[in-house]
Amino acid sequence: MKANLKSIISLILIISVVLVLSAVLEGRVNKDKFTYSELVDLFEEDLVRDFVVDDNGKITLNAYVVTKNEDGSYTFAVNDKGEPKVENHSYNFSYELQIKKIMSIVDSGSMTNLKEYDFKYSNSAFWQALIPYAVIGLLTVGLFIFMFRRAGADGGIGKMNSFGKSTAKMIIGDKNDVKFADVAGADE
Repeated sequence: MKANLKSIISLILIISVVLVLSAVLEGRVNKDKFTYSELVDLFEEDLVRDFVVDDNGKITLNAYVVTKNEDGSYTFAVNDKGEPKVENHSYNFSYELQIKKIMSIVDSGSMTNLKEYDFKYSNSAFWQALIPYAVIGLLTVGLFIFMFRRAGADGGIGKMNSFGKSTAKMIIGDKNDVKFADVAGADE
């Protein structure tokens, strides 16, 4: 029982470490609810006033506050001075393709409400983007190797390597010394 409990605790600990490492390495721990699809929608619907992309791939933007009308058009909300209201959003890009999609929308020339933008992001090496996936993959392979070695060891879970081996004792012809004459007439 102690060995099983120890195995379960170590497995839970390994899974926890893998999950924490993947969250840290991926940079997916976001405190805000602003998603990439919402970001793309703001750009495609021409609701961005200005934005800045820094060296680390973080975009900070000011988007117009609007209400959508029944006909699909937008009504811009205004502040006390009669200027359009804006909301500040930020998003950390995870992939270079995400940045390229936003830049293709901006470069298309369809954004009439965009006043200014600054793009400071420098392309990182392709292999640097693969490091988190390689680490997670190696940890997963290591976990499987660990589990299969534990399962195959003597007394392992289910004794996988002893499949098909019978523990029944074979009786070889001459070893049975009890004869019918020895037990004939014996009370049951």
